[in-house]
Amino acid sequence: MENALYFQTLIQEAKEKHLKKLDLSFGNLREIPEEVFELEELEYLDLRENQIQKISQQIFKLHRLKSLNLMGNPLTEIPQLIDNCQNLIFIGLNWEIVENIFSWIHRIPELGISLKANQITVFSENIHQLNNLTWLSLNDNQIEIFPESLTNLPNLVWLSLKENQIKNIPESIAKLNHLSWLSLSCNQLETFPESLTNLPNLTHLYLSNNQIKNIPESLNKLTNLTWLSLRNNQIKNIPESLIKLTKLNILELNSNQIKTIPEYLNQLENLNILDLSHNQIKTIPEYLNQLENLNILDLSHNQIKKLPKSFNQLTNSTEINLTSNPLENLFQPITHTENQTLKKDLQSPKIKTPQQKATIKLSRKFAPIAIILTILVGLLGIIFYEEINTKTTRKQGLNEIPLKF
Repeated sequence: MENALYFQTLIQEAKEKHLKKLDLSFGNLREIPEEVFELEELEYLDLRENQIQKISQQIFKLHRLKSLNLMGNPLTEIPQLIDNCQNLIFIGLNWEIVENIFSWIHRIPELGISLKANQITVFSENIHQLNNLTWLSLNDNQIEIFPESLTNLPNLVWLSLKENQIKNIPESIAKLNHLSWLSLSCNQLETFPESLTNLPNLTHLYLSNNQIKNIPESLNKLTNLTWLSLRNNQIKNIPESLIKLTKLNILELNSNQIKTIPEYLNQLENLNILDLSHNQIKTIPEYLNQLENLNILDLSHNQIKKLPKSFNQLTNSTEINLTSNPLENLFQPITHTENQTLKKDLQSPKIKTPQQKATIKLSRKFAPIAIILTILVGLLGIIFYEEINTKTTRKQGLNEIPLKF
């Protein structure tokens, strides 16, 4: 009932404001609400993960529809959309229904298919007939060998093979020269697949939760990479090849076996988020303050005892996490004015105390004071926290969803 009322509110808002996008995903809907078909301005309709079995021919009323996402629905029937929704360029479906509408589905300019949790061990060779396939999810199956048939999909842009049992990636993956988003997280990779470094357009690469021990020097070929996730592996060193990744915004190396932060890391001038938590780091280098665009720095759960003087110069940092480190002997002299400001900050009603977390928001103006505040908090045994605007891209699970909608 709550979902129904909420969706009715969304539909009414879309009608009144002539919105082009409508998200009715994850709502347990059994059919598309009739009111949706009155939204003549609608271009993007997201109906993922509902209980819809049939699509009414009233969908033809949505003449401007460009993107229709129906993944995760137990569809048994869908009308021929290609001749009636002439602006449709993307449709997301489960494989079961695709096989039933193969006669026209291949004519859609862009096609997305989800085969999540189908207990697949060997992938269909017929997939190569879908030259229009741009988005493919094979998450949570039992695939042990990377399907060679996937390399015959020339227009594939988004590919996820999370939560399988893959150990190696073939050289033929280089044929996917349009691929920009790839996830091989939660597999059984023991080495970083060097074949991936032959994907020049890759911008997002997720290899977390494997058993990777080393990052190859050839990684420097992925110069368009903006997000690299190698969380929860067995990596000990950060290679110098990373400095070639000048577009990198997010680097996740948490939960590895890293002991030192190399000096060349300061050359990643566009880095916004650096996560090195849950490693074996003992010192923070002086040059870390040269990362001028750094917004989030997570060094929690390491072996850090002292902070460098240059740490105060991280003036653009909005979040620094140093929890669960054996910090000691950290007092620095402060002026009378700074001391008064510090007292004021301590009394601020904005500072809250959630359990097991100590992240302090630093302003450009008072960054040195906020650093000292962090130290005092640790010594007094009080945990302070100021809420920051949550970045959904930081949340696991949200950073690996289709971006078409």
